[in-house]
Amino acid sequence: MRCPACQREIAETSKFCSECGLRLAGETTETHRSFEENKFITVVFTDLSGFTAMSEHLDAEEVKAIMRQVFSEVGKIAGKYGGQVDKLIGDCAMLLFGIPIVHEDDGARAVKASLEIHKYVDSLNTKELQSRIGRTLQMHSGINSGTVLAGELDLERGEEKVLGDTINIASRLDGVAKPGEIIIGEATYRLLKGEFHCESLPPQTVKGKKEALNAYKVLGKKDKGMPAEGIHGLRSSLVGRDVELRILFQAWEELNMGRASFIRVSAEAGGGKTRLSDEFKNLLDLSEHRWYDGHAYTYSENISYALWNDFFSRMWCIDENDRSEEILDKIRKEVEKLDLEAEKILPYLAALFSIPTPETVHLDPGFIKPRLFESVGSFILAIASRKKTILYLEDLHWADPSSLELLSYILAKIEGNVLILCTHRPASYKFPDEEVERNSVLRYIHIELEPLTSEQGEDMLRSLLGGLQPPQELQDFLRGKNLVNPFFIEEVVNNLFESKLLVKSDDGYRLTGNLQEAGVPSTIQEVILARIDRLEVEVKKVLQTASVLGRSFFLNILKDVSRAHKDLEGCLDLLKRIDIIHEKGCDLDLEYMFKHALLQEVVYSSLLKKEKKEIHHRVAAIMEQFFSGRLPEFYETLAFHYVRAEEPEKAIHYLLLSGKKCLDQYATKEADSHYRQAYDLITAEVIDTEEARRTLLTIINDWGFVFYCLGHFSSQIKILKRHLPDAEACSDLALKAMYLAWYGFSLMQELCMNESYRVFQVAIRAAEESGNKRSIAYANGWAANACAEMGKFKEGQKCGGSARELAKDFPDDHYLLSKANFCTAQCFLRCGLVEKALQCAHESISLGHSQNKTRALVLGYSALGDICHAKGQYTEAVVNYRKAIDYAPDVFYRIWPIPFMALSLVSDDRLQEAEDALSLYKRIATAGEHPSVNIGINAITGLIASKRGAFSVAFRQAIESSQNYERSGYAYFHLITGLEIGRVYAGMALGTTKVSFALIMKNLLFILTSLPVAYQKAVKKLIDIVKLSQDMGAAGLEGQAWQQLGMLYLKKNKKEKAREAFRSAQEVFKKTDLIDYQETIRTSLAELDS
Repeated sequence: MRCPACQREIAETSKFCSECGLRLAGETTETHRSFEENKFITVVFTDLSGFTAMSEHLDAEEVKAIMRQVFSEVGKIAGKYGGQVDKLIGDCAMLLFGIPIVHEDDGARAVKASLEIHKYVDSLNTKELQSRIGRTLQMHSGINSGTVLAGELDLERGEEKVLGDTINIASRLDGVAKPGEIIIGEATYRLLKGEFHCESLPPQTVKGKKEALNAYKVLGKKDKGMPAEGIHGLRSSLVGRDVELRILFQAWEELNMGRASFIRVSAEAGGGKTRLSDEFKNLLDLSEHRWYDGHAYTYSENISYALWNDFFSRMWCIDENDRSEEILDKIRKEVEKLDLEAEKILPYLAALFSIPTPETVHLDPGFIKPRLFESVGSFILAIASRKKTILYLEDLHWADPSSLELLSYILAKIEGNVLILCTHRPASYKFPDEEVERNSVLRYIHIELEPLTSEQGEDMLRSLLGGLQPPQELQDFLRGKNLVNPFFIEEVVNNLFESKLLVKSDDGYRLTGNLQEAGVPSTIQEVILARIDRLEVEVKKVLQTASVLGRSFFLNILKDVSRAHKDLEGCLDLLKRIDIIHEKGCDLDLEYMFKHALLQEVVYSSLLKKEKKEIHHRVAAIMEQFFSGRLPEFYETLAFHYVRAEEPEKAIHYLLLSGKKCLDQYATKEADSHYRQAYDLITAEVIDTEEARRTLLTIINDWGFVFYCLGHFSSQIKILKRHLPDAEACSDLALKAMYLAWYGFSLMQELCMNESYRVFQVAIRAAEESGNKRSIAYANGWAANACAEMGKFKEGQKCGGSARELAKDFPDDHYLLSKANFCTAQCFLRCGLVEKALQCAHESISLGHSQNKTRALVLGYSALGDICHAKGQYTEAVVNYRKAIDYAPDVFYRIWPIPFMALSLVSDDRLQEAEDALSLYKRIATAGEHPSVNIGINAITGLIASKRGAFSVAFRQAIESSQNYERSGYAYFHLITGLEIGRVYAGMALGTTKVSFALIMKNLLFILTSLPVAYQKAVKKLIDIVKLSQDMGAAGLEGQAWQQLGMLYLKKNKKEKAREAFRSAQEVFKKTDLIDYQETIRTSLAELDS
């Protein structure tokens, strides 16, 4: 058999030509890889320019001889640089660098080979050849780097192939290249590390690509390239961290004196965070201390309290085989050991494991959350009171928001006997320093691990080799690579050791080959991949399967997932010996952990997409069976695996359960992530079936409560508007009605009150037609809210009454009845029916206290604050609003009472407190998400300015707010701002507003133009308010406007008009329960008559 390129005689069973390196068909032998996988390689297409001219002017034998000569040399040069010829296509050769073995500098090797190939072909251009064919022969080449699918796909021929867009792009770049040019893609350019002179080209438009490609022309090799970046069981001692270790021991000494510290260690991946912490722990005498650790993982970012679940699982030796009753029993024993009251703490600690108890099953999530925090805090404080305690929390950059919030709470409670040590990567850190320092009395320390110096790197190298002197060539090589990442150094040396390039000799260590030719991977990902490539196939598959389970994995789960692997425990033992995985966990439960998070990430990325899908499916199916008695604890993990298994139906099912679970734990950010994933999955396909529409509406309806809690109405309304056609087409009227109710509610928050009212009418009709009581109750309850703002008080009372009655059928709905009560109370209050409003408010407050429903308390105390304000009892109003804010479990409920409290503070002349309240709002509120509240904030800012005498600012803001309210359909608040404008004019006319000389000078123009007409403007504005209030039925506002008019007339000595105004006010107030106003009017009339 002859090689088709160089015609050398080769054996029939050869896979590659020994002369030119061409890949051949034939029987295969075992290589490093006998299955398909993703590989990061560099691909070269090199093409001969002048082939057509040569074919036209030379006979076929001569052309064949020249091409044989060219391709033979191409194969030799490619082999010289660790590449191989994949195929010959006419006058073009396709070369691969990185198969079967990845090298650190495959990109540079490909460019060097191409330059040498070009140079060789140039040397063929003799004068005789040029004169015969009429031109020179030249090569032009295209090079690209990226991930390809590599494996033995052609089983009949035994031929290994590569597939992927990386190859297509290399071919297109070859087509762009002119004779003599080498054009490289963006990925290859980045790999060169400045080793070559390159010229950036304009973006290249090529066939098959929508977007233009960034491309570079290679001009030549630089005199000296930029240093490139730099896996057996060698491990060094801790090097270069003496200062950091001393800081940790200082904190240890402080701990022994009873003082607490919070230390966070930050470094890039592989920077030595875990190693420093391990060394610290190993050097401690823990006989009189306790060390507890917890870990966050990549897949746990959206699992509420995942960090603390892991922490307490390790502390209490909870394993995957435990039933809920066994977990509760373990928690109870631990609680009782500390002499804590189990009945008070256990139900809330159980909530960390999603285990309901009789004490918590019907509780409002907003009530459970603070008790959970208190229980965890009490438990940790109880531990610390007995022994000095170290809490070690690893990889905080992957911690879920709820875990971080709980950590913040713990930091605020701890005063002594505790050292909290955390590690994280800098770029992904999510815990603000100022929050730690503001909320904590602990000593706060931040240790930033810097890269090792070159001297420290050499010390680490000697330590890895057991103190023996390393070969000088190895020292020089690593120095040239400028390796400064500890994990990187360790893994590079292990890589050399495993590849037999570094071996132990009688007097130390020696190298068995040339390091420059062997190639050392230049990134940590390539280092790991190179090491994984050398594993036996069975061991590698076990490792890849384990990577799907996560950085930490249980043996029992892996056994079920990996039933095809005959010697699973033998493979795991090998992986332990070569320091890729470690054994962890309690004696009851064998658990393994990847040595480093990067190892797990890179091993996982080496799997093919179809393999990942298959393993994720097996993991999820086994978990469903294995944890059938504890499924709620694993909803998020099951969702994670089914999402990656690309099984949308199952994934959406568990994402919805995860979202509800997080809402029940009041982990709204995590819930938001789960619903968003479910939404993305369902909308990835065309919504054209009834089943799909119902699923979509279910997701959006359930997601609505998250938007509501976070106050993200702008985001919510965009989604609701987008899918209105889907809702209209849905035949499930109950789902449709709830969807429209949410749409109406979000429109109300976005200042579209008239449209909101119209949508609520449609929602109510759909709900009534469906007969679904819950949908009817929600649609009517929110419609009552709209009616209260629009001045449709009678209609609002009817809707609210209906919602209140139906809500009683849903005792577990912690929101429905209290919201219906609040909206109905507003409609009663604004008609002046104070006693009926009080009944609604007190019902919500009673419900909140008796059933621990925090939202009921927020709504009840807010309604009570509104009632006190309407009665002129501003001090009492502020007290109730503060209670509402203190009970508020979420962002929206926390910000919503603030402007009403600020208004009462302004009315009570407590201007500084009012400004402080507005500052609180600005700290909490999300920009652009609360337009309906923002108008009120603007109006109150104007009122404060008027009280301080800044009239021009005050009037501009008040008038702007009034116009915004009128334009958006908030008729009642339009009336309120109008009344306040009238009062400001009246204050100017009556001379009751005290203004300093400085303010007079600042407002001089405004005062000069407005003061002479203040009386007339006040009268006109107040008469307008009277008329509008009469049309609306807002008796309280009408009475106050008549009262203000009476005072104005009296000031101008127009006693008859004053008496008429006071009597009108008296008649209006008689129809209401506003007793205080009635008394004031009687007093005014008596004084007038006397």
